[in-house]
Amino acid sequence: MEYAVTKYSQKYHLFVLVRENRNIPAKVYVVNSNGKVLNKKPLYYLARSANNTLPYFTNGNTPCGVFKIQGKSVSNNVYIGPVTTLVTELPFESEITAWGITGKEWTEDMYASFLPLELRSLPMLWQAYDAGRVGRSEIIVHGSTIDPCFFSEECFFPLTPSLGCLSAFEIWNPNDGSIMESHQKSLMELLPDDRSSLGFMYVVQVDESAYRLF
Repeated sequence: MEYAVTKYSQKYHLFVLVRENRNIPAKVYVVNSNGKVLNKKPLYYLARSANNTLPYFTNGNTPCGVFKIQGKSVSNNVYIGPVTTLVTELPFESEITAWGITGKEWTEDMYASFLPLELRSLPMLWQAYDAGRVGRSEIIVHGSTIDPCFFSEECFFPLTPSLGCLSAFEIWNPNDGSIMESHQKSLMELLPDDRSSLGFMYVVQVDESAYRLF
């Protein structure tokens, strides 16, 4: 976190803590342009896809590593719902210049520059790079209108899996369809509308002790 807010200052960043067992909800924190964590309590998301497969495959789990936050959007997917989404992109999905780096094409050195020196050799943090290199795309951060009752026996209930995106904790009133609680809405309220103020999303796999600590 210190590396990101120092090197890419005056930007808002997301830090997503996932577990090896993707049935455990991910914790999401927002850091503002001054390096301050804006949400004292984590926002909960599911980084597990419906098929719970490797992140390099289409519709696999959310890859670990670095994503570029491109801006807010609205989805017409009825399963995502009406709450504003956050568009994020993998390496190779967009030009390197869209990430604020001068260059003609993606290289390992360019991707490595987004990681602290002591973490650049961790294979887990290269999942995003490799997933983008083999053509994966359209991994975003969104809400969910999927009926959580389908997953009532799962430990992640009432969250719902998606096609590999980060799927937010959202509860909808079954009587009138109004929103009762939405971590996606809370996330959108913490982030600015100005795209130029949006930095990067770091998805990091942590062990149980780190997960509990944060």
